[in-house]
Amino acid sequence: MIDLNSWPPLYALMYLVLPFVFGMIGMGIGLYLAYTRLPAMLEALKHCRDVMLWANLKDAGPFGRLILLARISATVLFPRLLVKRGLADLDDIQHFPLRLR
Repeated sequence: MIDLNSWPPLYALMYLVLPFVFGMIGMGIGLYLAYTRLPAMLEALKHCRDVMLWANLKDAGPFGRLILLARISATVLFPRLLVKRGLADLDDIQHFPLRLR
């Protein structure tokens, strides 16, 4: 077990606080992408049934946009399963803009 009492106070504070800081940075990047790049992503994947089923979440506030962004990310990262089930269009995924990947 890690004994934080033997650590210098600054190291212990960094060990406890930095995971939350990195989490907030990641959440900020996700919100930035969700509010600025989401329309372009939806346009690029307009033939993917799976993404279009979740597309109404773009109007559900920040949390809904983050869920939709996660869904789009999963579609682009793991297309084989969705294409096999007929939920994604392989052409849309292959022609997804590189700057949005």
